[in-house]
Amino acid sequence: MKDPNSELNNLISPMNKLDDASAYEFYESHNVMRLLKISESTLYRYRKQKLIAYTKLGGKYLYPKISIKNLIHKAMNQQ
Repeated sequence: MKDPNSELNNLISPMNKLDDASAYEFYESHNVMRLLKISESTLYRYRKQKLIAYTKLGGKYLYPKISIKNLIHKAMNQQ
């Protein structure tokens, strides 16, 4: 059984490092897939491999905007 406190801490910890209000803004899955030009299965794989930060609320996956922005910048810098 997963420890809910540890999962919550994993989600909150990166947020504590941010002083920006954007830490509380999220994208839904369809927006992330469009922005990153990836399929639903790729987004699923990114979640499972912990390549992308997310939280699940009411059956929906939500992705912090700052995390997606950082992912895009990281990908651009590698090119």
